[in-house]
Amino acid sequence: MAEVTVPVTWVEQETLYSCGPAVAQMTLRALGVVPPPTPPTWQERLWTIVQTVTNETRPSNAGPGTPSAPSFPEQLCEKCANTTSYTCWATSPGALERLLNGQQGVASYAVRTTGSDSDATIALLDTLDRGLPGIALVRGWQHWVVVDGYTHSLPDAWPLPGRNLNGVYFRNPQVQGVHYVVWDVWKDDYLNFVPCGQYANTIVVLDSHRVAAPPPPPSAPGNLRILGRDVYFLRKEAYRMIPPDSARSSAQSAAAALLHASARWRAALEAKEPDTPLLVQRLDRYDEYYYIVPFKRAAAETARLMIDAASGRFMEASAIDNEGESLPPYHPPLAGLDGQYGRALDLKSVRNRVLRPGTIGQHPVLAWRPCKESTSPLLPFYLVTIGDRIVYWRVDGKAFDELTDGPA
Repeated sequence: MAEVTVPVTWVEQETLYSCGPAVAQMTLRALGVVPPPTPPTWQERLWTIVQTVTNETRPSNAGPGTPSAPSFPEQLCEKCANTTSYTCWATSPGALERLLNGQQGVASYAVRTTGSDSDATIALLDTLDRGLPGIALVRGWQHWVVVDGYTHSLPDAWPLPGRNLNGVYFRNPQVQGVHYVVWDVWKDDYLNFVPCGQYANTIVVLDSHRVAAPPPPPSAPGNLRILGRDVYFLRKEAYRMIPPDSARSSAQSAAAALLHASARWRAALEAKEPDTPLLVQRLDRYDEYYYIVPFKRAAAETARLMIDAASGRFMEASAIDNEGESLPPYHPPLAGLDGQYGRALDLKSVRNRVLRPGTIGQHPVLAWRPCKESTSPLLPFYLVTIGDRIVYWRVDGKAFDELTDGPA
């Protein structure tokens, strides 16, 4: 099998600001640390430790905390160029390093900064080759993920020193299950430079070395036909999107390749059928769309594959880990609002807008951009209009009146 994987059990981040503690929890559990008794939750305990090991001083004029970065005395706050206000980390890279190393003795983690997506990825792959999970700060500085595997040495692989890479597995604490991205999506969409502060213009990862145990050997090479690096599709004035049936066909081909590549996809894709593709618009790009193609067993969704709406190329996927599980369903907003008529939503922007049947609008396609409210393109939003206001209704049923940015 042409892949290297490290067993990591997915856990969900409990708050907007707890991606760091959630990633630490997944990593510590993979290293054999026994979960502490509850309450409080393990993430709550880890968040308390983060606040004591950040080792900075929050400026007195940093203003109040935010839902994505509550204030605490030792917080790292950065002032970006051409701004007068501070932007504060919830879990800074240094705090995550000290948290992990203080909670176990199996591995030693270190923050690595680089201006090269290849160098950052190599550090993570070397960590995986040692049998340890890696950690990456993705989409600039917005989110932490655990990198738990990669595919390699297959057709259409991208050459990196010491190996040929096809794609990367990771665990996103905001999106349940297995997550896989091909190399060009990983380097272009995930490994973006931190925009400002002490880590400005670098990619940040945490690599690791074993303290006591020798690394396991890498998995043996295998075979794969479809997964790999594709040439970018160049948009033209007469832009045309592939139809949903073509997206479904591309997803079926990608699913067959994933099943051929690794047994870890059997629970999610074997004997499962693709359902109706959902079109998603990128809000942060001029003219870009993609399809989410769900795979189902009866009424339960077991995997979601992301297909570029222009070229039909496979981009990434999320899936269940074990047979019998299912992904959380998507919740369309209009059905969810049935019981809310005659009152207003508890969102600042629409608190004075009473909901009435037939007065609520919905954008014809889903929408997404990288933000604190959603760090994965497989967790997009319905755009709901109430009067002259937009509500971002996330597909899991949570609603927001704005999409925010900032460090993890």
